[in-house]
Amino acid sequence: MTLPTDSQAFHSLMHAMSDLIGLPATMQFFEQYRGMRLNIPAHLYDSAIVATRISQLGESRPNSQVLAAKYGYSRRWVDQVLRTAKRSREAVSSH
Repeated sequence: MTLPTDSQAFHSLMHAMSDLIGLPATMQFFEQYRGMRLNIPAHLYDSAIVATRISQLGESRPNSQVLAAKYGYSRRWVDQVLRTAKRSREAVSSH
């Protein structure tokens, strides 16, 4: 891959990417995804996977504020996951 000589003429997004990750990585990204419409998720971690992991932590887990900060979700969402997991465990143990 030959690097372009006029990177100052890039679209603003590509110019910002070049500043962030460097010209070679930007060109590799461009070649791989050119023409595609990309939607970058608001959260780095997948909510279903995070919910499963949080649910499996049990009583020795960090508090919900720590978990929310770790995974980038709100404390309210983490609390809801924990309540749902607790109800599921109680339903299983009562049968």
